[in-house]
Amino acid sequence: MKHLPLLFVAIFALAFASAATAQQNVKGAGALTCNEFFTIFEEAPEAEKGSVVSALFSWVQGYATGKNLDNPEEGQKDLATLDPEFVMTEVVRYCGVNGELRIYSIAEAIYQSLPAAVVDGTV
Repeated sequence: MKHLPLLFVAIFALAFASAATAQQNVKGAGALTCNEFFTIFEEAPEAEKGSVVSALFSWVQGYATGKNLDNPEEGQKDLATLDPEFVMTEVVRYCGVNGELRIYSIAEAIYQSLPAAVVDGTV
């Protein structure tokens, strides 16, 4: 646990450095490429890998929440199925195809794959 603060500093320092090269104005873990994210994950001590996944999930969950708030109710997605295991599985799948993808583009693909939210009994 004593390395945990250093891990988060490393994640976000790399993310902020990566954001400068991103085509979008993206901050935090979403600015990382797949290769950068997995370098952080692989170099993390075993006891802290869960914290790296939690940081990734938190960013993707915030992204999805922001997208929902920006969409009219009829265009919102159901975030109930969004969990850390699903997010990590999708990140591994997309990153396996292209290590230079940025996490924000994977977050968008994950968001688009979610089912529509039920609003007032209608989909």
